Amino acid sequence: MNFKACYRHPMNRLALGFFIAALVCFVVFHVTRYRNETGVGPYGADIWKNLYVFVRFGFWRSAPWHVYLIISSFVMMSCLTVFAPTMVPFLSGNRLVWWLVTLISGISSAGFSVVPLCMNHAHGPPIWAIVACQSFHLLGCLCIRRPKPEEFVPAPHPDA
Repeated sequence: MNFKACYRHPMNRLALGFFIAALVCFVVFHVTRYRNETGVGPYGADIWKNLYVFVRFGFWRSAPWHVYLIISSFVMMSCLTVFAPTMVPFLSGNRLVWWLVTLISGISSAGFSVVPLCMNHAHGPPIWAIVACQSFHLLGCLCIRRPKPEEFVPAPHPDA
């Protein structure tokens, strides 16, 4: 598909805006600090260090199944959020991939929206940033539209 043809539809431009907003919220998640009982806690980016320790030192062998579900959801959501602004042309041209990405985004959005309710709002801005990130990503996925058949025709070359 022609790259410019994808962005002719205003909803695809809106989707790109939502994806960029999700990426900004994802960065905010990484640079803000958690609040804990003693005051200010670690940064949101420290979750990657904890994941490394979890995998590297074999703690994953004795973890319950729901821990795998949480970790895989977070890693998949991270990949989708980082690469989503570049995937708009691909998602608008391939409905099967669009359904898969939208389904994963919706499930992650629902899961990460429940986190602040379970945590009693004790961890502050990073949690709300990740909830906003997932909400923006889901909105971006829902805004993507397929180009009309006449938009698939390449524009005439100016020399012709």
